[in-house]
Amino acid sequence: MTIRENLVAPSKYALKCPHAMTPIGLCIHNTFNDASAINENAYMISNASQTSFHYAVDDKEAVLGIPLDRNGWHAGDGNGDGNRKHIGIEICYSKSGGDRFTKAEENATELIAKILTERKWGIEVIKTHKSFSGKNCPHRTLDLGWDRFINMVKGKMGTMPETINVPIADWEKVRGNSETLDQTTDLLALPRNSKFVAVKEAVDKKSRDSFNRGFAAGKEATPTPVEPPEEITLKSGRKAGLNGVTWSEGKLSGNYKLL
Repeated sequence: MTIRENLVAPSKYALKCPHAMTPIGLCIHNTFNDASAINENAYMISNASQTSFHYAVDDKEAVLGIPLDRNGWHAGDGNGDGNRKHIGIEICYSKSGGDRFTKAEENATELIAKILTERKWGIEVIKTHKSFSGKNCPHRTLDLGWDRFINMVKGKMGTMPETINVPIADWEKVRGNSETLDQTTDLLALPRNSKFVAVKEAVDKKSRDSFNRGFAAGKEATPTPVEPPEEITLKSGRKAGLNGVTWSEGKLSGNYKLL
């Protein structure tokens, strides 16, 4: 899928997107017609109606019409959170459905997964137009099943393992902040100010290195107390609870099981 911009002219900001916005989530729509994404976009940015949205997505591309730091008028809740704090995403070809809509919906889930990952948001920030105004939108997506759609997004974000090992080295790396772990532990989004204590603070570097070398050489070793968080949140929004602290290939890890 291609993602591109065809932005509304700044001269129309007062009509289409008058307010600066720091988004907190996504609002999903179906267009209820059979126009392509670029046609939906071109009509929206050129007409004299206040109605506006950020992305239109079809079977080939996603087109951005309003900057993501400006509000749109798409959720039907006036100056409520839908319009003022959510990125509006229109899924095309919903009137007739069929293969084009199926592919458009799949592309939308890819776009959504990308936004969630980039912004380190969980699944819970995905809302429907209906949740803000009561309108039956996204009509076809809801008819086909909202949980099904959410599971498609989760699938685009990667298959979640049943258990996840978090190496001590990564606990130490993120101690006292809310960085997202990288590489093999990229699935984890850690809570701010969690304590990640691999060994007691009083143990100096030399002692710690000796302890690690001793274990790596095959000598019996008893790990000092650790304080991993009892619960962590995955990027998908799912929770995982501490399932034990284990040694594996010379490394002490916290083992988490999906809740």
